[in-house]
Amino acid sequence: MPSPLLALLVDVKRTLRDDDETPFAERLERDREIGRDLGALSDVDKVSGWWHQVTAQPQPTMGERVARLRRVVIAVLCLLGALTGMSVSTVVFGYEGLYPVNLFALLGVVVGIPALLLALTLFALPGWIPGLSSVRDAVSGISPSRWMGVWLDRYSQLELFSTFSDRRRRSSFARWQLLVFSQWLAVGFFTGVLLVAWLLVVVTDLAFGWSTTLQMESSSVHGALRAIATPWASWLSVASPDLSLVEASRFYRLERDGVAMARAVQMGEWWPFVMMVIIVYGLLPRIAVLGMSYWRLHTATRSLLVADSDTTALLDRLALPTIAYNSEASDDWSIKSAMVAVPPSRFIWACCRMQRSAQKS
Repeated sequence: MPSPLLALLVDVKRTLRDDDETPFAERLERDREIGRDLGALSDVDKVSGWWHQVTAQPQPTMGERVARLRRVVIAVLCLLGALTGMSVSTVVFGYEGLYPVNLFALLGVVVGIPALLLALTLFALPGWIPGLSSVRDAVSGISPSRWMGVWLDRYSQLELFSTFSDRRRRSSFARWQLLVFSQWLAVGFFTGVLLVAWLLVVVTDLAFGWSTTLQMESSSVHGALRAIATPWASWLSVASPDLSLVEASRFYRLERDGVAMARAVQMGEWWPFVMMVIIVYGLLPRIAVLGMSYWRLHTATRSLLVADSDTTALLDRLALPTIAYNSEASDDWSIKSAMVAVPPSRFIWACCRMQRSAQKS
């Protein structure tokens, strides 16, 4: 069975790097013979078949170990994110009984700031805005996801996971891999937040309220909160606050008379709304971005495997036929069959590439 795409990428890159020490004429003859045996296959299958024929294939291979370690890295990032989310939620959900948990501060810290960071990441990471590339590099330098990528690069002895300024395809792979790592970290964060929030709801008497210095009417706040609750208001009405709940939940810190039991019970009805906001506006966008990142990472991995210059030169050697200049030659490939198998433009282009490669060697 062929190796997974990442494992194959690592193994092929390492093999091609070590294969540079082999004389070019020997490589050309060997790869031409392998190309004949492989026949008409896709580029990925050709590269995989070539690698299986030129290596001893130790078990497990370096690529398989790197793929397994990447899964370990994802688990570590999820755990780190969960611990961070649990720590943050313990603070923002802190309730000592004197004042309710401030909804604006809670949702701003748990949902607002991560949403802003996600927006900045989506704008800066792909490199669409040139001025943000330096900001991207500076921020990623302190990211645990980038640290994990550097560690994987050192282990595999390749520059794949943390290189942003190298060739375009390698840089694309590194960017999308960093985004995958960072989204797993965020998924762990929101999972930790939701876990602690649910435990506090079950075992404590949380009360939520809102407070602001601005002159805001309860009806305006209710309208804004109803708009936030639009995605689930039609099928989960308990998580959509009504005007009476908004009016009863406004508090002022100068109040010293305490809160009546009925009002305190009513202020505890906010928790379904809080949980749904965290899920819909915090967790679900991260899962969506994670799925998109995996798709783009798969595309970047395939492109780096078959469209990188080293692999393209290999595919040219695999596709280049042996040309016989007379009918009595022992080789069964004639000039006519060669011209049918390979278009003239590609044939000339491949010969020029191999000539430059031979001169470099």
